[in-house]
Amino acid sequence: MIDHIVGRPSPSWKRTQVFLVLLFWILRLLRGNRDGPRMLYIRRLNRLLSRFSPFQIIVTTLSTIYAFRHLDSIIGLGSPEPLARLYSRSYYRATWITTGLDAGHATAMNIQPKWLRNLAAMAFSAYYVIYANEADEKLRKYRATASIEMLRATWEKTSKNPWIRAITYFERPWLPVVRKMVFPRPGSEHPFTVYLYFARPEEELKNQRELLLDFPGGGFICMSPLDHEERLRRWAIRTGRPVLAVDYHKAPEFPYPFAIDESFELYELIVKSKGRILGMAGDKLSVIMSGDSAGANICCNIMFKILESAPSSYPLPKPIALVLNYAALDFNFTSWMAPGHLKVLRSQASQGHIPGLEEMKDHFSGASPLDVAGPTDRGRKSWTGESAKGWTEGMTRLPSRPSSPVKRKTTPLGSPTIGRNGRKLWEEPMDGVKPEAPTKQTIGTRLTMTSRTGFFQDRIISPSMMRAMAILYIGPKSNPDFKTDYHISPLLAPSSLLAEFPPLLMTCGEKDPFVDDTIREAKRMKKREGSRYGESLRMSKKESEAEDREWVHMHIYEGWSHGYLQMASLMHEARDAI
Repeated sequence: MIDHIVGRPSPSWKRTQVFLVLLFWILRLLRGNRDGPRMLYIRRLNRLLSRFSPFQIIVTTLSTIYAFRHLDSIIGLGSPEPLARLYSRSYYRATWITTGLDAGHATAMNIQPKWLRNLAAMAFSAYYVIYANEADEKLRKYRATASIEMLRATWEKTSKNPWIRAITYFERPWLPVVRKMVFPRPGSEHPFTVYLYFARPEEELKNQRELLLDFPGGGFICMSPLDHEERLRRWAIRTGRPVLAVDYHKAPEFPYPFAIDESFELYELIVKSKGRILGMAGDKLSVIMSGDSAGANICCNIMFKILESAPSSYPLPKPIALVLNYAALDFNFTSWMAPGHLKVLRSQASQGHIPGLEEMKDHFSGASPLDVAGPTDRGRKSWTGESAKGWTEGMTRLPSRPSSPVKRKTTPLGSPTIGRNGRKLWEEPMDGVKPEAPTKQTIGTRLTMTSRTGFFQDRIISPSMMRAMAILYIGPKSNPDFKTDYHISPLLAPSSLLAEFPPLLMTCGEKDPFVDDTIREAKRMKKREGSRYGESLRMSKKESEAEDREWVHMHIYEGWSHGYLQMASLMHEARDAI
């Protein structure tokens, strides 16, 4: 209360207040009368309570305090819960644990030495997992003035804290080949650093001609492949192919466009050697390139540089496919959707491709114009803009292995696929063909928030974090035009470049602040495909299937937000997504 009286919120004032209150009552207990002061019947109450045991008095006191702290909930005057119905149950539980861990690691980040910091972080995390409201408030304050130290302390906990690595040990499947590799970068003192994961015997690596090249996310400022090992190892087992994860240099030490240039040069080095530098066959190489969040942005920029360098004497081969997960493709953080962008979303909703889109964008259907959860829970699991059949057609298929992920398969338009949990996975093509009896749902022309603004209370990535990461990534020496620079915002890329992209798979959570990027990019890619492969829409079914691998695939997970690929140890459904 002292800081309120002074009129300047300050941690030092709060700390002073705590010490003063504690000092007062400690002195009162040590030097005062053990029966209490002669006022307000305190001594009579003390004699009355003497018949009870200390345990009874302590429990009664704590219970009374707890009841008073939650009196508004007891009498039905509690405030509305903004996160009610926003996430699926499993995703919300995963964010509960994640928030507790983040709050604990943020609290302990200044403790020295390192071993004590790691131990204290786990102790604080246990406290904040139990007291979830305190965790939310602690993390809200840290994120309001997000620093690079705080972001790295909270996001790199899975690789930097040995206690967490020990707890999640069994979530990282054992592989015969897990190797950190460093290659010199021509003309630079900063080498390339990559991590190779291969689920087959090492001697079989030299026979491999297909590679999954992954660029892990981390807001451009943190997180190495070690923070993504759960999915990288599972990918290696699932595909039977070598998975190469790139540990590109991060901002602010290496601001834009360092990571893009570095990643492109690494791709060039790998492709020109046809994988020989990795220990692969070296006579032929097919690459599928993937990235999540910031890594997806880098993937798009690598494609731009490949296409822009095509007129050279040695044009680089393109990847055979791209996989972009919850991609961050637009740095122009605006609050309101432009009419052109709204038309794209209206088109998707009216064709039934994304059934819940109208509910998310209708700000007048609930009690608050900021409610993006909808009035009731919905029963669908996810929806896709395209079945995934054929997107990896360029890679040789291995015999199937026993696995948990839900398999996608081609189904008649509008018919559901049933997943392992009995819930429906909607599989609908994005080729513009309308269902027999579509239900027209239009968003209208009313004012509509972007997903970055609509999901401003997201538990994983807040608006303040997005702004901090953007500033740190751009650096102090650049001031790009966010409305035109497609190297910063790949969503702005010209259609001539998009027309040359390989087959594309995009996935995102329905409640992700970046979900608009995924929907708009998929629609743009679909438009370029329509201009290039428009005739295929009039082909017979057999002829159309021949062009299937040219299609754009989009998969939206209901009730999920950002970062679900890193939640395999907290959410079983995330393993299916991986």
